[in-house]
Amino acid sequence: MALKRSQRDQCALPLRISLVLLSHDVLALADVVEWAARLQLIDGVPGSADARRPLASDVTEARIRHTDLQLQLAGAAARLGWSFRLEPLVTGARRPADLEISTDRGPLVIEAFALGEADYDRRRRDFLDRALHRLQSRATAHRVWLEGDLGEILDEATVRELERRIPVEALAARAGHKPEIRVGSASVRLVRIEDDRARLSARGRRRDLWPRMGSEIIEKAVKQMSGSGARWLRLVPHNFLFLETAWAQLQLADKLGALANNLSRLTYTGDSGAADTHPAGVVISSGAGLAHSTVKEETVQSQSGVALRRAISPHRARETFIIPLEPSAWEVAGAWQALADTEADWLPWALARFGLPDLDAILADN
Repeated sequence: MALKRSQRDQCALPLRISLVLLSHDVLALADVVEWAARLQLIDGVPGSADARRPLASDVTEARIRHTDLQLQLAGAAARLGWSFRLEPLVTGARRPADLEISTDRGPLVIEAFALGEADYDRRRRDFLDRALHRLQSRATAHRVWLEGDLGEILDEATVRELERRIPVEALAARAGHKPEIRVGSASVRLVRIEDDRARLSARGRRRDLWPRMGSEIIEKAVKQMSGSGARWLRLVPHNFLFLETAWAQLQLADKLGALANNLSRLTYTGDSGAADTHPAGVVISSGAGLAHSTVKEETVQSQSGVALRRAISPHRARETFIIPLEPSAWEVAGAWQALADTEADWLPWALARFGLPDLDAILADN
């Protein structure tokens, strides 16, 4: 009943989408295999039953994304050989934190928060995701790839016109000519699949998401930290922040500075007489998105924190920002960087650990 209810009330679940696409999508296969590997890795770990239990009764997008983030952190700790506890009740806390990792630089007590999006943003993201998938599927069916910018305003008429023109220009693209297609504000090119290529982007409305994000982070995450004893907030915003905002177009160092400025104001004011709560530090990242071309890896360190851009096997990338908000938090900033760096080859490592063939071999068998 819970699953039927959640299917009525929630948009399509990320894990369910991956299962549907499993037979023909390498990224969907990677998602599912990573879930399975991480669930196996936490078997027998203190708190693992508490972390798994909600998945049986709360099969919603929010729960799936939250548990996914917990499992990512646990899997990264396991890759480094660090011990960890899920749902730990630390001394003096009124409720469990999400994770505690014993790192080589000191303990990390963590609140994990997968930030959702407003209804309008969700509908717009769903449309853009479907449009990108339709267009790239149309292109790859004609043995070419689509790169460029789908513009500020993408609608169904534009998508259909692009779908119509892709087969017309595909022959020239396979000959190496990179034909350009312009429809409305969209400007894209067709290139050969075997050539190095840029990404296909859909900018949409570049609005300031921070006012809503800040208030929701304080209310839902920092408020939780006031009772759990967690000192670090691990945050993944599942909205347009990393895609369609002016901030997303900045250089990595400028993104870091702007984030640090906004995050420094994350304080939860409790009931009368209660102490204010703010994180010792925040780690915020994009999702592990599809990398359409070679990832330009980068590390930036400043007085604001540390920013990373890393490639992830297979064909993915992530930007991560580590922002200490107290002087003592700098002591464990290096541990967060080590956790982020495990992603580069985490899946190949996990497959080898469980005696399984690599992902290419699995796909070849299918």
